[in-house]
Amino acid sequence: MSKYFLPVIFMCALTVCVNAQNPTHVYWLHGLNDNWMFWDKYQKTITPLYWDNQQYDSNDSAYITASAISNRMASPAILVGHSAGGVIAREVAEVDQGANTIKGIITFGTPNSGAGIVRSVLNHDYYNVIDRAGEKVASAINGTLSTISILPFPAIVSIVLYLQNSLAVGGLEMLGLEMCKDIADSYVNENYLSCQLFRDLSPDSNTINSLPQINQTIPIINYYGEEDTWPLIRLLGSLSHSNDIRTQHFSSNVTYDDAFLGYMRTAESVCNGFIAGHAAISAALGVISFYNPSFLPASVMSAYAVTQWNSLKRYIDYDMHNDYSELIGAYHYVVKEETTGWWLWRRVTYTTVKVYEGHDGLVAKKQSMMDTSSGNVINISLPGVNHMEMNGHPLAKVAIIQSLNGLVDSRINMNN
Repeated sequence: MSKYFLPVIFMCALTVCVNAQNPTHVYWLHGLNDNWMFWDKYQKTITPLYWDNQQYDSNDSAYITASAISNRMASPAILVGHSAGGVIAREVAEVDQGANTIKGIITFGTPNSGAGIVRSVLNHDYYNVIDRAGEKVASAINGTLSTISILPFPAIVSIVLYLQNSLAVGGLEMLGLEMCKDIADSYVNENYLSCQLFRDLSPDSNTINSLPQINQTIPIINYYGEEDTWPLIRLLGSLSHSNDIRTQHFSSNVTYDDAFLGYMRTAESVCNGFIAGHAAISAALGVISFYNPSFLPASVMSAYAVTQWNSLKRYIDYDMHNDYSELIGAYHYVVKEETTGWWLWRRVTYTTVKVYEGHDGLVAKKQSMMDTSSGNVINISLPGVNHMEMNGHPLAKVAIIQSLNGLVDSRINMNN
């Protein structure tokens, strides 16, 4: 496959760059709090002669950044933007007002209708996720401690009761949640709330509300990623390997969005261990209680603990990602019934939800898509492509090459 891939790249580069009379310049625009390295290998490989890999400050507004780019932009030009860079690209076209010939705009993972995560961060909605996760962990641990505290062994019970009282009276659970919120607030304040560009990405901002009315005469190819499950875990995986994605060889087909799945599986294994342990203890104590009824309460409590650890496991596998999907604005839920675990020798049925609306791990599908009624906009899905992989995922590479060479849509032709 690779022996065909490299010649294709060189042919694409030749098509893009060799036009002595009127060369097309390609402007590569990175996303929020990113830098020129995001598109580095693309501009060097595809557009080695006529390119401008933009570097700008996210503390500035989209308008200020777009104005600066417009003032130094050569003509004709094509703008390629990732995430917030796509919003800036469209803003450049508005600011430019025909001063330069913009032959087309290509956007990847752009919140064209605003990013739901921005609104959620501004409203501190992530507190709800922290509280719910903390509640699940605390309930599971308390289920185990309560099982031990009911056993008719005074020495062990006294130690466990002391620990439970310390957790409750000392407010360690609440203290842990507050520490998590403080850490989250510190990160958000330092990296996002101080950035005007971040605020410009809110669905309620003037920048986003003006976008649908502008740039409709310029051809735009808009790519949006579509993840399926575990959007939070996949996003963390790609973020943790962002440098690897940037610097990997152009022909590499390596993706990193599953890098954190191992941690999730480890957490599930821990839950499974407690579930199996409590189920066995409940059954054993149930048998013993026929001879010594004082063990019956502990048997019942151990069965209840099974449901709490099952609930934590389900949160790790489903609901944590559903909560995150709600933060980013993917609101399309399908309610399902799931039967799992044992409690007092009865099967326990839980209600779970599954998010089916497409999103790229950070921006929901409906917030990425653009209005196509003008006839100058094409929306194209990139299934399985994570938000932070759009400069390195195999599908994204093909999309960029095809778009720049007019293979997706003849209205963007590098030779005309």
